[in-house]
Amino acid sequence: AGAAAPFAANAATCLAAAALVASLRIPGPERPPRPAGSTLRRETAEGLRALGRDRVLCGLCAATALCNVGMGALVATLVIHVTGWLGAGTRGYAAALTAYTAGSLAGGVAGGRIVARLGRVRTVLLAGTVQTAALVVTGVVRSLPVAVAALTVFGLMGMVGNVNTTTLMQQRSPA
Repeated sequence: AGAAAPFAANAATCLAAAALVASLRIPGPERPPRPAGSTLRRETAEGLRALGRDRVLCGLCAATALCNVGMGALVATLVIHVTGWLGAGTRGYAAALTAYTAGSLAGGVAGGRIVARLGRVRTVLLAGTVQTAALVVTGVVRSLPVAVAALTVFGLMGMVGNVNTTTLMQQRSPA
């Protein structure tokens, strides 16, 4: 039961999130019907052309793709890093994941204030810079408390950066 508890808790939170989203009653935006002759292939090509014309949007998309690859690598190797290289065992790994999660939640709370103070673009740049530094610290300093602190900061700035990068991409994307 103990090994299944985290998975059950995750499933329960996903169900709660789905129920909350399903309860929203917001009408979708009014869109004109698709033009005659419109196909998924043509719309995809149009989207790629729009992406190619907007260097900022293209850069944001490329940065997001690279960050996603990096996050995949981090998730795949963090357990080895914490339990092996840091010698912190499974409790240390749980502490590292909890720190990352707590930082992410704090980022959700603090993100609006950071954007209000710095602006969206500067916030994204700051988030990426701080996340990079936090990962370097996590990978260089051989200490669980330092890794926990760095992963807290990484999670915080990850949430702030992700929300604002996505917002910038949505704002720059044609309807």
